[in-house]
Amino acid sequence: MKKLLVIAMLSLSASIVNAQSQLKSIETIIEDPKADLQVVVYALNRCGGLYINLAGMAVSNSDQNAGNVLQKRSTLFFEKAFSAQLIRDKQTGRKVSDKKVLNEITESGRIFSEIYQKRLTENRLNTGYYVDAFIEADSQTCRVIANQLSIF
Repeated sequence: MKKLLVIAMLSLSASIVNAQSQLKSIETIIEDPKADLQVVVYALNRCGGLYINLAGMAVSNSDQNAGNVLQKRSTLFFEKAFSAQLIRDKQTGRKVSDKKVLNEITESGRIFSEIYQKRLTENRLNTGYYVDAFIEADSQTCRVIANQLSIF
């Protein structure tokens, strides 16, 4: 079971990295009727990865205050993802250490951050703007999730 989960996570990570242009919006993913707590963990990680990039953009545009706020929100998304994963592990009987779960959340967050960073950079090079409709839609969805979870 443990090996299967690790293989599934690695496969998911690899397929996401290899198919960045096919990345579905967070809204599309969480609206799937088959969504479970793992989807919540996924969405929270995506939001954390997005917000860490938005924080970097704010700082690079000399808005340290906004950067600090966005960084804090990113951290809160990752903390909620960690908590949700612990709950899911308990529900499914998966026995792993908190440290292992933290490492998994950290790695997923890093991967999503890289994906968003690449997209933001490509957008900037191609259009002169960092944010496109996809990034804006994910940002809006993350705001809704954050409001529901009292992150903001």
